[in-house]
Amino acid sequence: MPIFPKTRSVKGSPMTPYIFASQCSIEDAAITLMKVYKMGPEERTKRGLAGREWVLSDESGFTAAKMGQGFINNIDNLLTEWKPQPRFTVTKVDDSTKLNNYNPSPISLTPEFIKEIQSI
Repeated sequence: MPIFPKTRSVKGSPMTPYIFASQCSIEDAAITLMKVYKMGPEERTKRGLAGREWVLSDESGFTAAKMGQGFINNIDNLLTEWKPQPRFTVTKVDDSTKLNNYNPSPISLTPEFIKEIQSI
């Protein structure tokens, strides 16, 4: 059951400047988990076995042999193509920009969310 991201962002640091992150909402995750739970053990087993079959196929490349070969290929490429990055500087900032937005109850129990859960 796919859960599509609500937000996408680029994070990083000077050493790894482009880390793409996708976040789904916790409400979407809860709704999808409820749908999977309600579909019953037979359907979950059927889908799980189909997923396992694909993961073990050559198409997915998720077997230990395929991933190991991919790692070897990438290390070989790194050793032949690597160029050092220019140095960078670190600038100290103060704590005045620190966020204090901890939410102990991250699920928004909106009427729409409750209706969606009850309709499943």
